[in-house]
Amino acid sequence: MRWIALVVVCAGCDHLFDIHSIDIPNTDAVVASDVVPPSDGQNTGHCSAMTMLADDFTIDDLATMWPQTTTLGSNQIAVTGGRLEIRNLTAGSYATLDAGLFYDLRETSFAAAITDDGAVDDNDFVQLEMVSSTGYDLKIVRTNQTVQVTETPATNVPKQLATFPYVANAMKYFRVAELGGTMTVDTSPDGISYTPQATIPDPENWAFARPSIQTHRGTSSPQYTAYVDDVNGGTPSGSACPIAQLRDDFSAPALGSQWANSEAYGGSLTVHDGIADLASDGAGTIALGSSTVYDLRGDVVFVEVPAIAASAMANSVELRVTTATGDKLQWFQSQGTLTSAAVANGASTSSVLLYSPTAMRWWKIGFTNGTLGWATSADGLTWQNAAAQPPSLSGLDRVDVRFIVTSNTGVASDTHVDNVNVHP
Repeated sequence: MRWIALVVVCAGCDHLFDIHSIDIPNTDAVVASDVVPPSDGQNTGHCSAMTMLADDFTIDDLATMWPQTTTLGSNQIAVTGGRLEIRNLTAGSYATLDAGLFYDLRETSFAAAITDDGAVDDNDFVQLEMVSSTGYDLKIVRTNQTVQVTETPATNVPKQLATFPYVANAMKYFRVAELGGTMTVDTSPDGISYTPQATIPDPENWAFARPSIQTHRGTSSPQYTAYVDDVNGGTPSGSACPIAQLRDDFSAPALGSQWANSEAYGGSLTVHDGIADLASDGAGTIALGSSTVYDLRGDVVFVEVPAIAASAMANSVELRVTTATGDKLQWFQSQGTLTSAAVANGASTSSVLLYSPTAMRWWKIGFTNGTLGWATSADGLTWQNAAAQPPSLSGLDRVDVRFIVTSNTGVASDTHVDNVNVHP
């Protein structure tokens, strides 16, 4: 069977911890809570809104706008001729266009033109998938004949919400919208006039969502190409939440939803005794990753590191800030040193310090007074500047933050993280 699916998937599905919501905590809160993000002055009323994820594919921005994009077999995803092509060359395999981050869906929508070359049959599919921060999964799946809309709650019991015939000319665009407290799945021939096809019964569980578009070629089907274009009108709008709103003292019993992009391969990521414990089994990567994008301009991000993996050649601990253009700011600890680094347009600069777990218990990266800066502290109050340089990086208005432990020693070790943007 060949089919194409528009899917909205839930945020907690692929992670190892409990995710309740991705509502951004306010600047006075210490841990994540159900707080509505402040207005950013844009038309959505929310910062880090879904309107920021817009693409007309006039340039190849897969690495920055769609960083979790993957292909299996010989399948290809490429930007060409002002649109995105998903070429399904290998039978029985997949290709996925994935934004990799969550955006606020409230009072806005995610829409895209999703078409194909006419070779899709009822053994294939293309699906747009969005992950909800509360563990819900919404899939809009089409073949060359039908469209199915299915929602899977956190209980993992799917609910089929609608099935209707697929009419190519009338259903060039698919949209998931949350407007006025009502959430719908809509179709359109032109991206202007939409027809509701299904109503989502629980919009309160869809505050933040992560979109992806996936294709599958059936084992007995011919090759085909799907096309994606005009995502959310093609032009991003809105602004990211201030980095100061990424705050956590890890006093909650489970990892907060602002860390929905965390992952653990070769170990575990848990919260206990007021810390986040990145426990490696000696062969893998553990990452504490922010769910959405933040604005670093004129501000800083800092973290306490009370315990760190044994310093060895095959161990590393990193605080990484990645900008909207793929540039990076880093603290990198390994082999008894702590390195501050910046990567801009592929060129890197760095400064190396001898690492002291006591004197360098706190790490900070920021962009203040027109200067990029790195600093360390023993107590989180008095900081020692470690490096500074002019702002050669771009995209600081839209960054994501990750704390990463990598180990290939074969020896188990723990790294503890605490007080992200929380002063002692």
